[in-house]
Amino acid sequence: MRAVDRRLVAVDTSFVVSLRGGDGKELQARARRVLDLHQKDVFCIPAPALAECLPGQIPPGLQVLDMNQLAAQIASTFKGAIKNRPPEVSKREISVDLFILATAEAHGASVLYTRDDVFKLLATEHKLKVQVRDLPDREPSQGEIPLGPRPVRAARK
Repeated sequence: MRAVDRRLVAVDTSFVVSLRGGDGKELQARARRVLDLHQKDVFCIPAPALAECLPGQIPPGLQVLDMNQLAAQIASTFKGAIKNRPPEVSKREISVDLFILATAEAHGASVLYTRDDVFKLLATEHKLKVQVRDLPDREPSQGEIPLGPRPVRAARK
């Protein structure tokens, strides 16, 4: 019997908030879609993201990724990111984001789900292996599928 490949799927604080419904039903549905897409994978949360969450907010079953020495070394390569951050992002916010991204990379996460655009920019700029993805669009439920005109069948002869 062949072993099943299980990928490490990292999530950040924005994912947890969305999953708990803190940003509305639409984003909650999109976060749940991530769970559906990765049913066979291992979900994890980098320790710096865990620190941003409120107690009791973390869904059960998430593996916590420690910020280790390798993560610190990776984060140190992002030196220009704090100085060149977008004006609406504080130094504290960008620092925590750097630690989250570096921790996911250090532990070999294949993907990091976030709604924060800064992560994708940093991952691309620094050629990280971890793929940064936004929450996917949710699939419409049966009641939401728009019904168009029915196809016309060819008349029988």
